[in-house]
Amino acid sequence: MALVNLPWELVEEIISRIPPECLVRFRVVCKQWNNLFHEKRFIKTQLDHACPQFVLFDQNKIFLIDVNLDDLAIQMHQISVDIPCVLSMTPFITTYCDGLLICDLFFNGTAVWNPLLRRGRQIMTKNIRFKLCGIGYDSNRSEISYKLFGYHYYYEHDYKLEIYECASNTWKYINAPYEEWPIKEPLDNHISLGGNSYWTAYNIETSEYLIRKFDFSKEILKNFCILPCKKNHEGDTHYLSVFRGNRFSMLEQCYGTKEIEIWVTTKKIQNGDEENVVWVRFMNVSIPEIPRLFHQSFGRCPSYFVDYMYGKSFVLCCTDENRQGSIYILRGGFSRKIKIDSMGVDFNHFIYVPSFTPIP
Repeated sequence: MALVNLPWELVEEIISRIPPECLVRFRVVCKQWNNLFHEKRFIKTQLDHACPQFVLFDQNKIFLIDVNLDDLAIQMHQISVDIPCVLSMTPFITTYCDGLLICDLFFNGTAVWNPLLRRGRQIMTKNIRFKLCGIGYDSNRSEISYKLFGYHYYYEHDYKLEIYECASNTWKYINAPYEEWPIKEPLDNHISLGGNSYWTAYNIETSEYLIRKFDFSKEILKNFCILPCKKNHEGDTHYLSVFRGNRFSMLEQCYGTKEIEIWVTTKKIQNGDEENVVWVRFMNVSIPEIPRLFHQSFGRCPSYFVDYMYGKSFVLCCTDENRQGSIYILRGGFSRKIKIDSMGVDFNHFIYVPSFTPIP
């Protein structure tokens, strides 16, 4: 049988849909394939097709969890990392952007790490406590240049917002307040989308939940949009996540019933969309064993993602009522709780989308 030479564009599309862990090994197939994995266009295409994973930090060990929505099952494997400080301590605050994980190492600075490529770098701060908030870039520029932003603690109650530019290895002070009355923030971890950083906050005067934003193009803090929910109980919780790579999803849990509603935005999130954000209910989640979830100020945030590739699906990583690490999966009318037996009670977990994005 004669071999058929497929158009290279079709080959690229097929390769981009292969599971990332397998793709890493394909770099040795030929020089053309190895070069492909460094092209910006392919990196973006592969990232668009990649499925979210969970990354877990526990007692000097790091694990990745793949979720199989067909069988409502998970596959867990330990991975290595070449940043000693990441292994010597458990990062508390972690965010991700384009396949890069950003880990807060307390007084040891910050780590930028790509778990798929097993590569990373440590960024030292100014020998004082640095609170990592987010990562992003100027979306108005053709070339992506990643930046971190957060607060340096100079003295008690003296917090200064600063930006770290990865390319130039320099810090820049931003004249912005740590908190603005009547906004209470943040209620959960920051997420990165379209080059900007977002997080949920609460307006004490109006009793409204909202999304706050750090705009990396203008280097300013601002309100982005009002969330489609009201505060009914002090224990009601809300968590923001990325949906389908370019939209928001929001988890809202009722304290009394523990039932969960998932909301999603109808359109791609872009700069200047503040007045045009529309939310719709995506799904209701009712799993008998699901625990009450808590905001960051009360404990570690849960990690979750939703999808509709296999029908509407919901996947949550958190600790249960007995402080046992667990994965909850809901798809259609089927649900399953999977215990993570190898985890201690103080493990951290985060959403991660694997990609070939190089370390900045």
